[in-house]
Amino acid sequence: MCIRDSLFTELMSIFMDYRLEYHYLEALESYIFGGYFKTVPLTREIVYKQVNYYVKQEKQSVLEKVLLLISLEGQDLEHLGNICILNKMYTALVVVKTMEDDYTQYVVPAQSMLEELGNRKVIIDLNSLMHKAELDPSIEESYTYLGYKLLWYIQLCFRGEKFPPKIGNTSNSILYDTWPKVIYTCLLYTSPSPRDSCASRMPSSACKKKKKKQQKK
Repeated sequence: MCIRDSLFTELMSIFMDYRLEYHYLEALESYIFGGYFKTVPLTREIVYKQVNYYVKQEKQSVLEKVLLLISLEGQDLEHLGNICILNKMYTALVVVKTMEDDYTQYVVPAQSMLEELGNRKVIIDLNSLMHKAELDPSIEESYTYLGYKLLWYIQLCFRGEKFPPKIGNTSNSILYDTWPKVIYTCLLYTSPSPRDSCASRMPSSACKKKKKKQQKK
């Protein structure tokens, strides 16, 4: 165990002995936002406790910023990825899933965002079916914002770039043959069902126009 790990572990144990663990994590937050841990990884134990703390406090936006500002080398990426998906932290999910050159992980952010877009589309459609005069603007805004985020991720894959640019020995480039797999995932998810050529998992305005033409005939 290096001096850094020993220092943080001992400090954490002292705070825990006095039931001040949350104070320790809150104090650490300012150092994270100051960029002190971009190149110096925190221990797994501390990151695990931080994640649990922010989730319990329902501070997902803060947690996402933390994950973007710390080095993820040596962390449990599978666990962090699951946390990002459950809490809809898709920017952090992009960072976590592109840490390693494993194309099977690169499709996860695109797939997760597509599924969430489908869920939000259902909410919007239900509102229209219920003839609600006004739809909560935040629903449409979040739908549009997430759509742009998906396009941003696809663009990163096209360019072969990781986000944020990695510091140190970690590669900054995405494998060249990754982007076709991500695009294929998007096409597969939005493809029509075999029973109905318009019944895609993400209803589109183009599909609705096609149905109207068929009805007129």
